[in-house]
Amino acid sequence: MLAVKNVIHREKTPNLQLTLQPSAGGKCWYDLSIQNVGQSLLTEILIDYASLLHPGQFGLDDTHMPKDIWVKEAIALDYLAPGEVVTAIVEGYNTPDRYDGWILRLVAVDMKIGSDEADLCKNYLAHVSVILPNARKNTFCY
Repeated sequence: MLAVKNVIHREKTPNLQLTLQPSAGGKCWYDLSIQNVGQSLLTEILIDYASLLHPGQFGLDDTHMPKDIWVKEAIALDYLAPGEVVTAIVEGYNTPDRYDGWILRLVAVDMKIGSDEADLCKNYLAHVSVILPNARKNTFCY
């Protein structure tokens, strides 16, 4: 029997709304808007966005690519107040017109919800709306 260690269960968070679109900053740059749509303060936020703009999202077969071909540091925010929006400019593997991924994605997010000091940092999944010219409509639902 195979023993599984360090499994992280992630539940979907209704508190974050993320949007990915082309940036005016250049060819392979993107704006990732992060909005707190909940009623609670979010703190110690880490957003692992690298999978959104990985080579495989641009029509490349990444089956045999090294695991570390597209490693990007997570976006870190100290806090995000209810209703607050922050936009991070992030690098993609290729240009927006070459994007071939889904129009709706999920990314891993670690954060605290609320100001309770006893609350440990939780692991979540957040929806990302991808607003890019060739993004494909999902045939399944998250």
